[in-house]
Amino acid sequence: MAFAIREKVFVKEQKVPHDIEYDEYDKAALHVICFMGGEVVGTGRMVIIDDEVKIGRVAVMRPYRGKGIGTFIILRLINEAEFYFLGRPIVANVQLDAKDFYSKFGFKPTGHVFTEAGIEHIQMVFES
Repeated sequence: MAFAIREKVFVKEQKVPHDIEYDEYDKAALHVICFMGGEVVGTGRMVIIDDEVKIGRVAVMRPYRGKGIGTFIILRLINEAEFYFLGRPIVANVQLDAKDFYSKFGFKPTGHVFTEAGIEHIQMVFES
């Protein structure tokens, strides 16, 4: 279910190459899936990489954007990260146009803007 959302949002809509969107972390990741009216409408994931909790692959289907689903997904992932991995840094490589969205939750930019899959990103660290 999570992959179907990511396929529609990242691969088809944003033209992220399939081999970049799916990686070796998917099998071990904690995936959050959001339903509305029985339909899968959003997803996100959390993985541990180099002793950091990485939140990412947050995607919401176009008709459901602006309805709080992304907020729910981010808050759920932060909550899970703090519960299971207390004390580890929580980071996210955020598409530049989503920087303000992540800032609302306490993420602060670190480092420089970089390009991944043809899309500008910036790494952000969660500060509670």
